[in-house]
Amino acid sequence: MYLTLCIPCIHNDYSLSYVRDILKKSHIGKICSIKEYPSQQKADQKKIFVRFDLSKCSPQNSNVVNRLSSGQNINVMYQEPLFWKLVPCK
Repeated sequence: MYLTLCIPCIHNDYSLSYVRDILKKSHIGKICSIKEYPSQQKADQKKIFVRFDLSKCSPQNSNVVNRLSSGQNINVMYQEPLFWKLVPCK
């Protein structure tokens, strides 16, 4: 099962490799692709879209997968207490 998630608002200072590393540590699933797009509202921010293969997720993350599959958001902490909100794309 594949699912595309969006980080709708992230500062331009964070590189794709940094975002990829943080998301790998979250063990949501295997990252198939990751793309960034400039924000239309703020020049210093961007949006990131990540496509996951959820069949490769760890069994302990079944609750996270269930939340995402039902359209709910999750938060991924990248630097305590800061987090990114991951929103399922429709």
